[in-house]
Amino acid sequence: MVSLLTREHRNLFWKYAIILFLTELVRGMYVLSYLPALPSIEAISLTLASIVITVHFVFDAATNAWLGFVMRKIGARWTMFATYVLMTAAMGIILFSQDFFILLLASALLGIAVCPIWIFALANVDDATRGKDMGFIFFSWLAGLGTGMVSMNFVIGAIGDDAVYVMIGAVALNILGYLFIPGKFNVGVRNGSSRNRRLPLKEIFVILRRHMRNIPGIMLQALGVGMLLPVLPTYITGLLELSFFEYTIFILVIFALVGFSMTMLSRGLDEYSARFTMVIICTGFFVYAAGIIWFSTLETVWVIFLIACFIGLSYGIMLPAWNKYLAGTILKAKKEESWGLISSLQGMGAMIGPVVGGLTADIFGNVKATLIASGLIFLVLTIYYIVMFMRTRRTNPKTN
Repeated sequence: MVSLLTREHRNLFWKYAIILFLTELVRGMYVLSYLPALPSIEAISLTLASIVITVHFVFDAATNAWLGFVMRKIGARWTMFATYVLMTAAMGIILFSQDFFILLLASALLGIAVCPIWIFALANVDDATRGKDMGFIFFSWLAGLGTGMVSMNFVIGAIGDDAVYVMIGAVALNILGYLFIPGKFNVGVRNGSSRNRRLPLKEIFVILRRHMRNIPGIMLQALGVGMLLPVLPTYITGLLELSFFEYTIFILVIFALVGFSMTMLSRGLDEYSARFTMVIICTGFFVYAAGIIWFSTLETVWVIFLIACFIGLSYGIMLPAWNKYLAGTILKAKKEESWGLISSLQGMGAMIGPVVGGLTADIFGNVKATLIASGLIFLVLTIYYIVMFMRTRRTNPKTN
């Protein structure tokens, strides 16, 4: 009986991962490829394209803050129905117009629509295989975004304006996957009449208070990585004098190494103690900090590439370790709400990061300043979590 339940849970988790991949595929196509390409064909200005992209992440972050509570009230079926209505509407309206306000509305709708599958997947991680599951979830995310971005770049180059039809096709594929892949989505139900209550603001503050000491890690990680987004192309193609094609290959190789680390190396997290997980987290933070700061002093491409590969491998195992650690701090009765708020905080950091990164480069007149600032943020996180984990070990010696 236990074996049967475990098999059903694993099959359902696979479905979550596949739907997450297909959802991020749509996001990668629209946000990472289609919108950035519009200024190059003078459809909209670079400033307006940046605003549209920012609006997507604003709605993503804002939605995650309350979505877990709504999901518990309306159930999984209505949550996914609303998800696909919004996603279809977002990609459907741009078939008829690429006006700025239409693109803005599509970004907002898609920002809301991508949130539920994340909460479903994170809330249904098996405690016994938490490290491996977290690695697989984030691999699905990375693979979906990367596949969407790269494939859409080729599609835009091949068929131009007709590329919008490919995005609505990706939405249709997502819906078919949800309908025909075996497994029924579910939301944990608590005792009592939770469906009839208003959104519990008190519970939001309870969850925030519980995760208060991890808010720096949740937000500053996303901020530090997000800072690099606006300056990385300039740094690689400008200062390092690589072509855009070489830049694309550079990024794809790093993505592949991160994905390998997330899926293969992260499997060992479940076989070792909590202390090992803490060591991986602090080591990952430090490697990122040292590597990014070192970048600012180098101009030799192959050395930078080797360092970037090492950062990719270490960050790929650190991220599942980090999320395994966070999962261990979440109350089981409030998984959906907790992951929703955590995702919202991460979204806020990711939203602010590009702005801070661009401003830092402008103020100091050099993109290397952004690299140093990003590295310093992770250095602060390294020190913060070393101290916090040592205090945890001291106050709770029984921690494995």
